[in-house]
Parts: sequence; structure tokens; C-alpha cells
Amino acid sequence: MYETEAKIRVNGSKEGVVTWFASMGFQYVDTCYEEDVYFTHPCRDFAATDEALRFRYKRCSSGDAYLLTYKGPRVNEGFVKTRLELETRLEEGQVKSVLKTLEMLGFTGRFVVRKSRVILRNGGLTVSVDEVEGLGVFVEVEGGGIEPLLREVASSPWFGGFVGKTYLELMLEKSKV
Repeated sequence: MYETEAKIRVNGSKEGVVTWFASMGFQYVDTCYEEDVYFTHPCRDFAATDEALRFRYKRCSSGDAYLLTYKGPRVNEGFVKTRLELETRLEEGQVKSVLKTLEMLGFTGRFVVRKSRVILRNGGLTVSVDEVEGLGVFVEVEGGGIEPLLREVASSPWFGGFVGKTYLELMLEKSKV
């Protein structure tokens, strides 16, 4: 129920990073296009409480998926984030009803993040190489015990720095410029 992840900015191409992780023993899992809709609510400021409510549509080589996710506040400081994540997979026929229910309760789908993602795995670690519309290329590393891999990543030629913010936070920050 808790996820631990780190985000890394990439200098270079998505393909080059995927190749680098493959050389480190990571196996290809899937390729996806993801569209994330983040909700706001008039009675709760998710930015102030460090929470998120997200609807995700995934179109993957393995099939489509619809996910409703609640992300709780971060329980630690720094670029490695740990937070509660509650995720519900929806059937296609449930999507309209669930989204309408959220709307009736005052939620508004206000922010959208779009990305193409390549997913790789090695043991208990998952790596997502993301090309995020309007932001560039990033890597997300998820799983327990990610520190040894992060040390390896920090010495790689494509490493562009650790990022402590979410894609939504980066997009909102960029829109203020």
C-alpha cells in the first residue's frame, strides 16, 4: 500500500536509457501511453495536504487499463518519496459512472499529464522510462531497497539529477514561468 520511488531527470534519449537499464539486467515488461487526470475539490486543497486523486487511462502493448488512485502525503523528505497509494482498477463500463460520481461530489478533473512509458523490471525493482509531454524524459525507480541502484544511476552518463517533485508539480511550476 506504500510506494517508494525516486525520479531522475534524463540527459539524452529515452531509447539510450532503456538500453542502459537492459545492460544492468532489467527486463522489458511493457510500453504504454498514459493520460493522468488529477482532481481538485472545493473543500480540500490537495497541494496543501500533499495528496492527489488521479484517474489514469493506460493504453499498453499488453492491453488497456483504467485506474483510480489516491496518493497520500509523503512520509519522508528528499528525492526518494514514500507515500500511501490506494489504487482501484476499473472495468471500462465503470469509468463513466465513477467519473460522474466524483463530479457529483464536487471533484473537478483539472490537470492532465500525458506520457509515453517503457517499463522494465529486475527482481523487486521497477523502472519506468517516461517521456512526459511538455517536460522531457525522466526515469522513475520504484521498490524497496532502491538506494544501490540510485548510486549506480548517479554515475551514469545520462543522469541529469534527482527530482523530488511529481510530474504534476513540475507542470504547475513550469506553467507559472
